Amino acid sequence: MRNHAVIATAQLLDALGLHIIEREVAPHNRTRYAVLGRDIAQPTGYDATTFITGPLDDRVGLLVDILGEFSRHGINILDMSSENDVKSQKLQIYIEAEGHVEDRAMQEAVVCIEERIIGQRNSMRLLGCFPRVDMRPKYIGSFGFIGTGAMSDWFADRLEHEGYQALMTGRSTELRPEEMIPQVDVVVICVPISFTADTVRQYGPLIEDGKALILLAGESETTIESALEVTGSGVEIMLIHNLWGPGCNHEG
Repeated sequence: MRNHAVIATAQLLDALGLHIIEREVAPHNRTRYAVLGRDIAQPTGYDATTFITGPLDDRVGLLVDILGEFSRHGINILDMSSENDVKSQKLQIYIEAEGHVEDRAMQEAVVCIEERIIGQRNSMRLLGCFPRVDMRPKYIGSFGFIGTGAMSDWFADRLEHEGYQALMTGRSTELRPEEMIPQVDVVVICVPISFTADTVRQYGPLIEDGKALILLAGESETTIESALEVTGSGVEIMLIHNLWGPGCNHEG
């Protein structure tokens, strides 16, 4: 076949036996392909939804108000652009947001934007909803928690919504920390302050080089010293103060 070319991953071209003319056609290039269909994809727990507004009468703060409504409902924006409609020259906004269109938070955000911010029903047009594809390579795939309190649940929920696996261990779980640690890339210890150092000393030696230990704790000096004493030099250690967590996720 002459006069034809394909932009695709090197792995795919090699698998098809095609000759690669040029690699890295653009610095850090990432190409996304869309599959069009009549039906909305079913929720996977790791989805994205795209909208485009109808032509809008622009005003000061309109874009900020729209984005703020997504933020108020706990929805992260993955991509956004704005341009003028060719015919009317009115503002149009393209938005790609984390989550599925059937999620309650997404539905509530869209209703609020249409009725309170834009003031026009059906002004947010759904373009599509699909499983998210990470454009950046992930070197971490799984987290394991020692401790099953509210802080651990809060972090685990957010990690799972980002596509990571989260395993929970504690006094009430069948899975034990000793079994969990070899299965995960990152170990997270989140127990009461009075038990943190002892827990680190008990389980820190089981963490292999090349993995990481995250300490969700309210006291740093003794906790970090204990972690450095019992883990290998190839284990990365991070402390996150437990003031940052569920308590900061509220409307004021």
